[in-house]
Amino acid sequence: MPAPKKRTLGDRIDIMIPDSPKWRFQKSVGDVDRHEANARRALLRRLIEMGQLGVVKALFENRTTWEALRQASRDNRLGNDDLGAELLLVKPLWNDAAPDQGAFARTLLSMGKPGAAGEQTRKRYACVFDQLRGYGARAGLSGTSTVRDLATANWPALWAAMGDLSPASRNHVRSALSAFLSKFLNSKHHPFRHKVCQALGPDEDATVAPRDITKEEWPIFMAALDEAVRPSALILAFTGMRIAEYLQLDEKDLGKLPFLYIPGYRLPVSVPEGYEYIARQAIPCRLAPAPAVMVPYPGVQFDARYHKIYDAFKAASKATGIPCTPHYLRHLFAQVGTDEKSQVAVQHAMRHKTEGMTGHYAKRKSTQDVSNAVGAVLGEAAGVAPVLAEPPLPALVTKILSPVERRAAAKRTKRA
Repeated sequence: MPAPKKRTLGDRIDIMIPDSPKWRFQKSVGDVDRHEANARRALLRRLIEMGQLGVVKALFENRTTWEALRQASRDNRLGNDDLGAELLLVKPLWNDAAPDQGAFARTLLSMGKPGAAGEQTRKRYACVFDQLRGYGARAGLSGTSTVRDLATANWPALWAAMGDLSPASRNHVRSALSAFLSKFLNSKHHPFRHKVCQALGPDEDATVAPRDITKEEWPIFMAALDEAVRPSALILAFTGMRIAEYLQLDEKDLGKLPFLYIPGYRLPVSVPEGYEYIARQAIPCRLAPAPAVMVPYPGVQFDARYHKIYDAFKAASKATGIPCTPHYLRHLFAQVGTDEKSQVAVQHAMRHKTEGMTGHYAKRKSTQDVSNAVGAVLGEAAGVAPVLAEPPLPALVTKILSPVERRAAAKRTKRA
């Protein structure tokens, strides 16, 4: 029978680290014998002498293990300049045996703002990591993939697989991975993070959405949209909500109309006066069964109602030639809002954190205004007159039209 180990319970390593500023490495050696405890202290001193302070910090923050360092010592890799990256990048992204020990799960706890203030951000990141697990096989990412595999994944194939999601959802994947690597590697400037971000490609705003639906195209698009989906489209356009925010609302959220309080946000969105009946038709969304578990919200990719809305928008876009997804209605809300109200008011209505986010839409308006002014002067000088095509329906849709009402409205517009 082997001799029992000598306990070192409560024994701690306490070493001053000559960093700038100086800090102390204080950590329990764990439930090991005295020989192993001394070996760990010796290993830590070797790392400090070699200047591997980044590795020491990773050990202190539990981003690497004693076992990994012992293996590096056996392989004579303790002096390698990229040892810190080597130890971190071999971490599995997901860990089926211990789900809370995967690189995504462990890092998620420290992402976003501390405490309740960052809870909504962490939920969004968790949704992205679930998306990567679901779609990852198309890019070569599986349950056994490590952080290192993020640099060699086939990202174009993954974006193609995510074609049923909106450009905004795919951009959330990019931002979540960037934030994950910054926190996981403890640096925004780590070469590996730059390599992965370059492989992800640029955000899709400039390429996938070269233009948004205009207020002149809006009634044409609505006329082609599936009648069952119109209440949802109207409430998205009237409030500027994101599709995931809208799908989380239910009957209890109608109690404070005209205000709607989105889970996770302090400030509400407002339904226009006289359109409360649209909110009652649209909320809750009954186009398909809601996910069995709504708290926390699992994400639109797991919501059959989202796919129903997205498919209807896709069909209407194909029928009219007007590009539009549910998220484009948030853009439409911002564009019409900047036409009618101040940029600060629109910023508050859209719950943007900074003026710059809202300024994106204000710049589009300014660009169009300048172009119109220049075109009027130069066109007149050249003897060229503008030809403005009127939409086949009134510019403002004041109620949900039936097919008969739609045909009557089109005839009235034609006679006018």
